[in-house]
This record gives sequence, structure tokens and C-alpha cells, in this order.
Amino acid sequence: MILKTGSNPGFTLLELLVVILIISITLGFLAPAFRKTFLDIQLNSSAQEMVSLMRYAQERAILENTAFRLNLDAENGTYWLTMKEQDKPDQEAYSKLRGNFGRLYTLARELKMEAGENAIDFYPDGEVGYLKIKITNPNNKGLVITQKSGAGGNIAVTDEFEK
Repeated sequence: MILKTGSNPGFTLLELLVVILIISITLGFLAPAFRKTFLDIQLNSSAQEMVSLMRYAQERAILENTAFRLNLDAENGTYWLTMKEQDKPDQEAYSKLRGNFGRLYTLARELKMEAGENAIDFYPDGEVGYLKIKITNPNNKGLVITQKSGAGGNIAVTDEFEK
């Protein structure tokens, strides 16, 4: 093929606009799928972070031979770890931990938490108090954090719809 001299091989403005239109339409259809995926990842990440903190509390309770407590504020989506004060006879004398593990943890704004209790106790013998926390996202996907029965305080995350 012979090109004429003076002709400029390339794309016309109309061709570029058609390609941009096709890409825009494709991204428009894919955006909701990406949003759903992001919310599911956010849900899984938040549940795993909470379980990690619970396992940490369980291990510390065993190592330090004292009770730890995970306090839950389901309405505000916050939770924090406290430790039983040894020198105080009051059964409810718990103090906030120092350092990174004592900070206030907050779920993402889009997530909702439901808890059977406002606090979960972790005992020096490795046992865990009543544990059932449900975290859901706007896609109506939910994860439930529970204690496996007969597993000596083993904590598990299951899909809300699994039986």
C-alpha cells in the first residue's frame, strides 16, 4: 500500500470519541461490581481484625493468668480491649490496655455490628465467655464470629448463610 505524501496516518477525532464512549459504557457497567467487591473485602477484613484481637486477648489471658475483656459498642461500631485489675477485689474492675492493642477500634461506616453481649470475657484457662457477633455490609452479606463448640475456646468466622 502506498501512502500519499502529505497525508497524516492516525486516528480521527470521531474514532477516538467512539473508543472513549465504549470504554465509558463498559466501566459504567463494571462499577457496581467493583463496589460490591470492595464492600465484601471490607467486611472480611474487619471480621478478621476483630478475630485477631480476640485471639490476642485469649493468649494474653493465658500467659498473664488474668482475665481480659473485649468491650463492644454495637451502636457506634466500636470495640476495645481491657484487662482485669489484679489488685482490686471488684469483679468488674477492668482497665484499658496500654499501647496499640488498647486503642479504640472502629468498624467502617458502611458496616453494622450486632452482638449478643456488650462484652466478651477471655479467661486464664483459655475459655471464652458467650460469643456471637454478626457484622453485615450494605450488600446484605454477613459474617458471624462465634466460638466453635467443644474446641476449647477456638474462635471462628462463618458466613451468615452457612448452616
